[in-house]
Amino acid sequence: MLPSLSKGFPMTLPEAMLCRVPIAGGETGGIPEIIHDGENGLLVPPREPVGLASAIQTVLSGGPRISGIVERGELTARTGFSWKANAERIIRLYQAACAS
Repeated sequence: MLPSLSKGFPMTLPEAMLCRVPIAGGETGGIPEIIHDGENGLLVPPREPVGLASAIQTVLSGGPRISGIVERGELTARTGFSWKANAERIIRLYQAACAS
């Protein structure tokens, strides 16, 4: 769970995904760039303890829904947040900046 009110781009989420840990996080900062609600994790509105409690219960319940989220989370982390993928994103940013 990462119910932060302010986060840039927390690498702890992709790292947890790689470890096959179901994740949930607040809809703030860069967290929604990592978590797609219900697909590879759960998003919780900020300052909503009932929503956070619900996400915790969902994760703890396990079952097929959470198994699917864990599978897709691991795939997301491996393909979208690897060192190679991050380096390629940075290179594209620099190339775009140099071209303008």
